[in-house]
This record gives sequence, structure tokens and C-alpha cells, in this order.
Amino acid sequence: MSLSNTSITEAMIIRENTIVFIRVWSYLMIIFGTFSHVSNIYVFTRPSLRSNSCSWYFFAATISGFCVVTISTPLRLLSLGYAIDYFSSSSAACKILTLIVMWARAQYAWFIALACVD
Repeated sequence: MSLSNTSITEAMIIRENTIVFIRVWSYLMIIFGTFSHVSNIYVFTRPSLRSNSCSWYFFAATISGFCVVTISTPLRLLSLGYAIDYFSSSSAACKILTLIVMWARAQYAWFIALACVD
């Protein structure tokens, strides 16, 4: 076996391992992220926390995080793990999906920052 064949084979093995890692990690993120955000929604909707304004910011951040887990992570899983790229299907779809994904991520961070200021 020549050196170039060995390096190509090693590169293919690394690529396959990366794809498997992305698939497993994304599924775990979806499962645990959904469970944790649903648990947070349950906690932050308790009547004792409704009077605290800071808890409303954390509740809104939880909703935004839930959107990130249920929208952004599956899109990343499809594009990186299965080579199905929804962003390249059309220009309008790319713009809308990018807006939704970036808006949800930024909104999550802003709600945490607002809770810190409050």
C-alpha cells in the first residue's frame, strides 16, 4: 500500500467517524435538550415564580432554547449527518431558515442578559 492510499483511507475513516459522532451527538442533544427544556417550562410556570420578573426572563429563555433544540439541531443533523442541506434548496428558504435559527439563538442570549440586568 502506498502512502497516498493510506492517507486517503485514513481521511475517509476520520470523515466517517466524524459523521457518526455528529449523528449521535445531535440525537443526544435533541433528547436531553427537549427533556430539560420541558422540565424548565414546568418549573417556571409554577405560581410561586410568576410574581418574580426574573423568572419570566428565564421562562422566555427556556422557550427560545426549546426552539433552538427543536429547529436548529435537527437542521444541523440533516445537513452535517445525512448530507441533506435545506439551506441550499432555494434562496428564500436559506434566508428564512437562517433568520429563524439566528433569531432563536440570539433571543436566548438576550433573555439571559436581561435576567442578569433585572
